[in-house]
Amino acid sequence: LTFLSVGVYIPFFPLWLASRGVSDVAIGVLLTIPIVARVLAASGAAGLGDGRVPPVLLLAGLNLAGALFYAAMAAQSDPWVIGLLMALSAMATAGVIPLADMLTTAQVRAGAGIDYG
Repeated sequence: LTFLSVGVYIPFFPLWLASRGVSDVAIGVLLTIPIVARVLAASGAAGLGDGRVPPVLLLAGLNLAGALFYAAMAAQSDPWVIGLLMALSAMATAGVIPLADMLTTAQVRAGAGIDYG
């Protein structure tokens, strides 16, 4: 499920933006927003899982938040609102992969019989 949104987002999101009347230049700008947002948010999101918040709950919460922000985009056509929601979704999901790796590594160390890597 972690990569489901990416599998839909990458090929279809620019087409969806165009269907909303967003110009080609604005689409290009909007597609850079998640990249920048992830860079800014990744260490902070993953850092929360280092003891402040249980990693399993944080992982579930971040995935849920990202999904809700994506869902909120469905009714939008204003590029500014779409850009804000894209940034929030990207920031929410920035820590998902590092947290999943952290949880998997913890299970390997605990001797759960998982062969990772």
